[in-house]
Amino acid sequence: MGKNNKVVVGLDIGTTKVCAVAGELTPEGGLEIIGIGRRPSKGLRKGIIVDVESTAEAVATAIEDAEVMAGVRIDAVYVGLGGGQVEGVTTEWPERNSVCGRR
Repeated sequence: MGKNNKVVVGLDIGTTKVCAVAGELTPEGGLEIIGIGRRPSKGLRKGIIVDVESTAEAVATAIEDAEVMAGVRIDAVYVGLGGGQVEGVTTEWPERNSVCGRR
């Protein structure tokens, strides 16, 4: 991976699994997948988070797996989370990964 290339990460939080996919933007405008992390999702039932700690652990571990495979540090992700109860809020956390307990 080039030093100046941008890495984009998608995170899908689903009822059965949590997936993180890291891609590097290429000079041609494409996206090369450089890292993937996938963990079972034990904290959701029918798209609703019922166990925050289990969900946060699956998210953190999936991101860590993608980081290791890609050889980069992931600081931000685009999140996909479905369900009728979902509302969108954009926020910035005061410390890195404070939701997942990672530092």
